[in-house]
Amino acid sequence: MFKKKDLLRKTLALLILFSGFIFDGFGQSNITPEKGLQFYRQAKAAGLSDEEIRNLALQNGLTQSEFLELQKQLFGEVSDNVLSDYQREMGSLRESVNIPVDPPSPVTQDTMISTLELFGSQFFSQSGITFEPNIQIPTPNNYVLGPGDELLVDISGNAVKNYKVQVTPEGTITLANFPPLLVAGLTMEDVKSQIISRLRNSYSGPGIHINVSLGKIRSIRITVTGEAVHPGTYTVSSLATAFHALYVSGGPSVSGTLREIEVIRNNKSIRKIDFYKFLIHGDVSDNILLQDQDIIFIKPSQSLVTLTGELKRPGIYEMKEGETLRTAIQYAGGFTSEAYSKRISLLRNTGREYELDQIGEDLYETFSLKNGDRFTVGRILDRFANRVIIKGAVYRAGEYPINQKIRTVRQLIEEADGLTEDAFLNRAVLYRLNEFREPVALAIDLRKLLSGEIDDIRLQRDDIVEIKSIQDLQEESPVFVHGEVRNPGKYLFRYGMTIGDLIFEAGGYTQAAAPYRIEVSRRVKYDTLDLPSSQNIRVYRFELSDNLELSNEERNFTLEPYDHVFIRNAPRYESQKMFAVLGQVKYPGNYAVIQSVDRISDAIQRAGGLKETAFISAAQFKRKGETIALNLQSILENPNQSSNLLLQQGDSLFIPEKQETVKLIGAVLNPSSVNFDPRYNVKDYLSQAGGYTDSANKKKLYVTHPNGITERTKHFLFFRSYPKVTPGSHIVVPLKEVDPNKQTWTRGERIMLISSVTTISVTLVRVLQEIWSKN
Repeated sequence: MFKKKDLLRKTLALLILFSGFIFDGFGQSNITPEKGLQFYRQAKAAGLSDEEIRNLALQNGLTQSEFLELQKQLFGEVSDNVLSDYQREMGSLRESVNIPVDPPSPVTQDTMISTLELFGSQFFSQSGITFEPNIQIPTPNNYVLGPGDELLVDISGNAVKNYKVQVTPEGTITLANFPPLLVAGLTMEDVKSQIISRLRNSYSGPGIHINVSLGKIRSIRITVTGEAVHPGTYTVSSLATAFHALYVSGGPSVSGTLREIEVIRNNKSIRKIDFYKFLIHGDVSDNILLQDQDIIFIKPSQSLVTLTGELKRPGIYEMKEGETLRTAIQYAGGFTSEAYSKRISLLRNTGREYELDQIGEDLYETFSLKNGDRFTVGRILDRFANRVIIKGAVYRAGEYPINQKIRTVRQLIEEADGLTEDAFLNRAVLYRLNEFREPVALAIDLRKLLSGEIDDIRLQRDDIVEIKSIQDLQEESPVFVHGEVRNPGKYLFRYGMTIGDLIFEAGGYTQAAAPYRIEVSRRVKYDTLDLPSSQNIRVYRFELSDNLELSNEERNFTLEPYDHVFIRNAPRYESQKMFAVLGQVKYPGNYAVIQSVDRISDAIQRAGGLKETAFISAAQFKRKGETIALNLQSILENPNQSSNLLLQQGDSLFIPEKQETVKLIGAVLNPSSVNFDPRYNVKDYLSQAGGYTDSANKKKLYVTHPNGITERTKHFLFFRSYPKVTPGSHIVVPLKEVDPNKQTWTRGERIMLISSVTTISVTLVRVLQEIWSKN
C-alpha cells in the first residue's frame, strides 16, 4: 500500500524538478511516460532523495489535479483503497484520546470504538475536493497585486492599443512613455482606477474604451507548519486559499487540530480556521485568500471525545473549550430514531482509573466535556407501554393501544369489530404477566362477559386475548376414497356429503371402475349392540350409476368423518400386456398378450415361427431387464414343461443368427475367439489359446452358452468332466483366489528348501545302507 504512495510522490517531485523541460505553460503537460521515467532516473542519479524531490515539486506550484493526471500517464490510476497518511497514523489515536489497549470489561462498546475514525481526518486524503483556485473566472476586485503578476490593458473604440505589462520585483509597471507606476500591495480595483486615469491624458475623447484585466497570475510561497501531514514551504497560485493550502500539505495529522488552525501574516494571526464550520454547516467564511509568505500553523488538538451507539454519525470528535455535550451530539448528527435519548452513558478517565456515569437529558446543554470522554447512546427497549393483542375469532385481530376508548376486554372485542359467527363462546383465555413478570392464563366465560352476567376485565399492558372458533376446537374430519377414481386420497368432510359427492370431488371414475360394487367402511362409535365384540367397523355396499346420477339409495346414505370409500376394479378389465419377439423370426416386433395363459412357445407362433438362420440355442429371454436362461429348443419340442414361462408385461425374446465361433477368456495365455469345430472339446480350444496361465484356477473352469445357461467342470476322484462346447459359447478360466494372509516362498527360500531336503534324503539313504550291510 505504501509503495504506491511513495511512487506517486516520486513522480510528482520528478516532474517539478524538470519543469523547464516538461511544461510549455501553466497546467499544460506534454510529458510521455518514457520521458518521465528518464527524468526520474536522472534525479535519483544526481543524489536527490525522494523527500527532496517532493519538496521541489510542491514549491514549484504543481497543482493536485495536474499531478494526478501526470501520475495516470506514467504509472496508471492509484487504487481507491490506498491508505492515506491519516489511516497510517490512526494507530496513535488511542493514546491521543486516552483509550486503553485493554479497556475495562464493563464497557461493551470498545470493539466499535476501535473501528471509529476521527471526524474529518479523511477529508484531505480525497481527490474530489481540492479547493484549487479557478483561474478562468474574472479577477476579484480585492485581489492584491504583487511582483510577477501580468496586466493586460486594452484600448478600443476610436483608438486601438494593447499593452501587456508585468509587475517588476520592485512592484511597478511601465506603460509606454509614462513613468513607472507602483502597484504592488494595491488591490485590482485601485490599480484599474490609476491606469485608466493615467491613460485618459493620452486617449481622451468620446468613443474611447479602456479595459484593464489580469493576464498571468504570479505564484506565492506559503508555509504550512505544526501538526500537518506534510509540513513545509509550498509554491501555490496567488489565488490560492487557506483550504487549498491545507489540502496540498495533506491537512492536519491525527494529532493536529481541525478547530483552531491559524493563518499568520506579518507575525500576526489574522484568522483562526474552524474546519468543523465547513464540514458540518458548509460555511466557507474561513477560506480566505492567501498572500506571499503567509504561514498556516496547525496546533495539536486539545480535547477528543468519542460518541458511539444510536447516533447518526458515531465517531471521535474534537471539541473546543466551552462546548457542551449537546454540541457533541449535534456534531454526531443527532440521535437515530431508535435512540434512548433520556440518558447517555459516560466512561471517563479520572487520571487514575475509569469512572462510569449517566448523564440525564436535562444536563446536555451544560455538561462540560473532558479529553478522552466516551459517550454511549443506548437503544430504546423492545417493548410497548400500552399494547394489547387480540387474536382468533374476531373480525380485526391484531394489536391495539390501551387508551380512553379501550380499557377492558369487552371494549377490545368491540374495537376489533366483534366476534365472528363461529366464535366459541363458552371459554376464552387472557394471557398476561403477573407482578413478577411470570406468564399466567385467566379463563373467561365469554358468553356471560358479553351479556353482562359477570364483570368486565380491565386490561393491562402486554395482555393477549385469544378467542377460538368452533372449527379450531374440532378434530380434523377427513373422508377417504380408494381405488378406481382419478384422484384417490383424503378429502375434507362436509355435512350432508354423499358417496357420489366424494367421487365427484375425486375427479370421477376411471375406466376400470366397477360402480356396481362400492363399499364404505365406517368406524363404530356408539351403535355396537348388534356387532360381535371382535368387530369394530361397519361395511356398507352400494351400486351407483356410471354417470354419477343421484339415486334414492345414495341420497338416504350420507358420509361421516373418517369413512373410507372403496371403488373396485372391474373383474375382466385390465390394460394390454405387451411383449416383444426380436431377431430371427418371420415377423419381429411388439405383441399384446391375448390370454392370461399365453407362454413363450405361443410368442414364437405369433411371430410367424423361426427363420432358417435362427440360432435357437442362443435364444435370450429377458424379464424386467434381467436375462433368464432357457432352452428354447426343448420348450418348442415340449411346450408343457415348466420352463415355458407365462408371458408378462415387458417380456422380450431375442433369437440371434447362427454363430460359428467360440470365445476363450480369463486366465489363458491368449484370450481370443476361435472357429467352432464339432470335433473339439474344451482342452482342444484351450490349446488354441496357448493353455493356462500360472494363476489359472483349472478346477473351476466353466462354459457359458449363448442362451445364458452356464455349465461348470465336474469332478470325480482324479477325473474331470468338462462341459460340452456349442457355437457361440464362452469358455471362462477364472483366476486363483489369493489368500493375503498366506505366506509365500521366495526363489532363494525354495532353492534352500530343496537343497535341505536333498541333503536329508542322501543322509537317510547312507544310514539305511550301513544298517543293511551290518545285517
